[in-house]
Amino acid sequence: EITDQAPDVVIIATGGWPDAPDFEGAALTTSSWDVLSGTARLSGEVMLFDETGDHPALVCADVLARLGCTVRHISPDRATAHDLGPTNSAVVLRDLASQGVTFTCFQDIEKVAQLGNRKEVTLRHVLTGETSVHVVDHVVIEHGITPMDALYHDLKAHSCNLGQIDQDAMVAGQNPLKPTQAEGGFLLARLGDAISGRNIHAALYDALRICKDFLKSRGGVARGRIGRHIDVGGIAVNHLGDQAACFGASRKANMLVAKASVDACISEFSDQGQAIRR
Repeated sequence: EITDQAPDVVIIATGGWPDAPDFEGAALTTSSWDVLSGTARLSGEVMLFDETGDHPALVCADVLARLGCTVRHISPDRATAHDLGPTNSAVVLRDLASQGVTFTCFQDIEKVAQLGNRKEVTLRHVLTGETSVHVVDHVVIEHGITPMDALYHDLKAHSCNLGQIDQDAMVAGQNPLKPTQAEGGFLLARLGDAISGRNIHAALYDALRICKDFLKSRGGVARGRIGRHIDVGGIAVNHLGDQAACFGASRKANMLVAKASVDACISEFSDQGQAIRR
């Protein structure tokens, strides 16, 4: 369907799926995604293991606490919520502590076993190797993101840059999308969690660095490659199921942006102050 549209540029922003843990008994655990989506309705004592130190696990802890669960937040890092920064983390941790959430650092999960209708969790201290055993009703895991990149790999062979970007050009603030072969009908790139798990700030910088040149009025990738330009004086966004097509008002060039994640992606562009927000 994408290739039928004959795009000049295809940007893959399909996000990712929860990364599966690989310790013994991982199948006995619940993903934080299932808690946040409402698929899993838990009760009792919950051990929440946070591999990333970012917002998802802390929001999950808040949801569980509000459901009446006794929540123990476990992290292998030396500090809880290290990726939130000192200002945000102080507020978040204060609010969670007021709901009875407890925090333990330097602990990793070694294994989980079934014990009647409860779970027996073996934790290992990451510095000393000392183990301890805990019995809880549920174990919730926030283990980061694995890219949902099948579409990107399917399209690579059809692109004129094989889905690669010029890293040196991107660091220098130049156009990172350059054809590397004569074959292929479009330039291809991916951003955000479709590359690897990252926060919204990093995804926005991905979009800015990759997209800024072909969204410039009277210039950019399209003109450089096929002698056409994208007029962003007025941009329309048409949603096509799990895809979105962004067409320049002049219809002289078009871009297809494939998206299937729920993650918010905000992109502001053009020297005329035009913006697209999703």
